[in-house]
Amino acid sequence: MRRIAGKLFKSQPAIKLIIDGGEYAGRGIISKVRGRKTDFLETKRLPLGEFRRNLCIFIGDCKALSENIASAAGAEIISGGEVFRVLSAEAITAGEIVICERAVLEKTSEEVAHDK
Repeated sequence: MRRIAGKLFKSQPAIKLIIDGGEYAGRGIISKVRGRKTDFLETKRLPLGEFRRNLCIFIGDCKALSENIASAAGAEIISGGEVFRVLSAEAITAGEIVICERAVLEKTSEEVAHDK
């Protein structure tokens, strides 16, 4: 599949994806979910485990995320020193073109040293 995500998100903040023991770079936006989170979760039918109500959405360019959809739940995304747990992920496509990757995240209480 052809990808345009890199061009769309090249000026966005860097993120690090940790999945299946590997670390991968990407770029994108992480935004808090606003409104009634229970409505959002019911429509997505997520296998949650522990739910802390700190839901966020990642949208951006992270090829490794779409290549590992089956094992994405439980992976971590690190952005700006904050750690997020991936609850679900998907590639957003238009025909044979990957527009971006999208993931539902849960912000954890962990923080990491900010990489420069």
